[in-house]
Amino acid sequence: MTRHLLRLLAARPGPQLLLGACWTLLRTTLLLTGLLLQAALDALADGSGDWGHIPLWAGLLAVNEAARLALWYGLVLPRLEPEYTYTVRAGLQDRVLAALLARPAGAAPRHPTGEVVSRLGGDADEVGVFAIWSASNVARLLVAGAAVAVLWATDVRATLALVALIALVTAVGRALGGPVERHRAASRAAAGEVGTRVAEIVGGLATVRAGRAEERVVARLAVANAVRRRAAVRDEVLTSLQGAVLRATTALGTGAVLLLVAGQMRAGRFSLGDLALFLAYLPFVTEAVHTLGTLPGRIRQAGVSLDRLAQLGDGPARLVTPAPVHLRAEPPPPAPPPPRSPLERLAATGLGYRHADGQRALSDVDLTLTAGSVTVVTGPVGAGKSTLLRLFAGQLPPTEGELCWNGQRIDRPQEFLVPPRCGYLPQDARLFSGTLRENVLLGRAADEHAVRAAVRLALLADDLARMPDGLETVVGPRGQRLSGGQVRRVALARLLLRDPELLVLDDPLAGLDIDTARALWTNLRTRRRTLLLVAHEPWVLGEADALVELPRA
Repeated sequence: MTRHLLRLLAARPGPQLLLGACWTLLRTTLLLTGLLLQAALDALADGSGDWGHIPLWAGLLAVNEAARLALWYGLVLPRLEPEYTYTVRAGLQDRVLAALLARPAGAAPRHPTGEVVSRLGGDADEVGVFAIWSASNVARLLVAGAAVAVLWATDVRATLALVALIALVTAVGRALGGPVERHRAASRAAAGEVGTRVAEIVGGLATVRAGRAEERVVARLAVANAVRRRAAVRDEVLTSLQGAVLRATTALGTGAVLLLVAGQMRAGRFSLGDLALFLAYLPFVTEAVHTLGTLPGRIRQAGVSLDRLAQLGDGPARLVTPAPVHLRAEPPPPAPPPPRSPLERLAATGLGYRHADGQRALSDVDLTLTAGSVTVVTGPVGAGKSTLLRLFAGQLPPTEGELCWNGQRIDRPQEFLVPPRCGYLPQDARLFSGTLRENVLLGRAADEHAVRAAVRLALLADDLARMPDGLETVVGPRGQRLSGGQVRRVALARLLLRDPELLVLDDPLAGLDIDTARALWTNLRTRRRTLLLVAHEPWVLGEADALVELPRA
C-alpha cells in the first residue's frame, strides 16, 4: 500500500508542498531562536559588562517569535492543515461512497453497516492525518539535519552521545509499536462490531419487542461493549506507555549533555551560549529520531486504513485518484437525470442469476415487455419472483443472458434502469429519518401540485388528513412512526413522482383490504403505464396482458 499512499500524496502536490514549506519556515524560526540565545548569552557572559546590546537581542527574539506565531496561528493551524486533511479525507469518502452507490442496489453488501461507518470515519481520518503528518515530518527531518550540523560544529562528542542516547530510547519505544498497532486494530474492529449491533437493534426494534428479546439483545450489546472496552483500554495503555518512553528522551538528553560538557564548561571550552544552543536544539534531534523510528509504523498504519477503505470501493488504484472536494464553496448541482427514453419494448434473452456462492437463483428467462402492457409474475415461495423483478429493475447484475431496451443492449443495468426509465418498489420499502415530504422528494425539485398528485395516486391523502403536520410529519428512523402499509405507499408516492416509463412492483397490493387494493390498482393503471409486478389477486391476474409463472426452485 506504500505505493498507493505516495500516489495519494502526489495527487495533490500543491497543498503538500505549501504545508511542508510553512512547516520548514516554522522550524527555521526555532533554529534562529537557538542561535540568537547562544549569541546573546555569550555576549553577556564575556565579562565586558556591555549590556547595550540587550534591547537588540530582545527585539530580534521578539520579532522571530512573532513571525512564528503569526505563521502558526494565522495560516498553518486555522487553514492549511485542516483544509488539507479534510480534503484528503473527503476525497476518500467520496470515492468509496461513489463505488458503493454504483453497485446494483439488490446485491448483498460485503460488509456490515457498522463496519462501513467505522471505516468511513476512523480509517479516512487516519489517512487524512497521515497526509499532514508526512508534510510536517519531511520539514522536521530537514530542519533537524541543519540542527545536527550546527551542534556538530559546536561539539562533536556531545552531539554523537546525544544522538546515540536518543536513538536507543526511540528503539525501545519502537519495540512497543507492534503491540500498539495490533491492539489499535483490535480496538477499531471491536468498535465496528458495536456499531453494527447498534444499527441492527435500531433497525429491528419492532422485531425485538415482538419477540420479547430486549434483555437478550441488551446482554449481547453489553458483551460487545465489554470487548470494545478491554481492547480500548489495552490500546490506550500501550499508546501512553510508548509516548512516555519517547517523551523521556528530552529529560535524558538534557542530563547527558550536562554530564558531558560539565568538565569543558569548567575549562572554558564550552560556553553558556553553547549549552543554551544544545538545549534549544535537543527537541529537534529528539523529534527527528522519533520520526525515523515511527515512520515505518505510521506508513503501515495508514496503509492498513487505505486498504480497508479500498475493500469497500473498487480497489486502491481508483481510490487514490483525486476527487473534487468543495470545502469553501457550494458544490455544483447534481447531474440531471438521464433523458427519458420512451419504452417500446424491454426484452430479456436467456436471463439468469447466480448468487455469490454459485447457487442458481434463476435461469433461461425469455420475456418481452411492451409499452402499456401489464405483466404479472406468479409462483411459489422461493421460485425467484423477486429476483426476476430485481433483474428487470437493474437491482441485480445478470450473470447470464442480456436485457435490451428498444433493441439496444443494456451494458450496465444499474445505471440505465433508473427514473425516468424505470422505477422499482421492493417488498421491504425503506424510508429515511425526516419528513414525509423529504421522503417523497429525496432531494428532487418538484412543485406542490406534483407532490400532491403523487400522494393522491398512492392513496396517502386520507392518511395525511389525519396527521396534524401533513406532509411535514416526521416519520422517525426508517419510518418507524408509520404503519407498514403507509411506509410502502410513501415509497410508492416517491416512485410515482418520478413518472417512470416502467414500474416494477414487488407485491404492491399485499396487506391491503379489497377496496383499498382495487382503488390503488385503478390509480396504477391510469395513463396505461407499463407494469411488471408480482401479484396474487385473481382480478389482477384477469387484467394482465401476460402471466409469468415460475416453477418451484
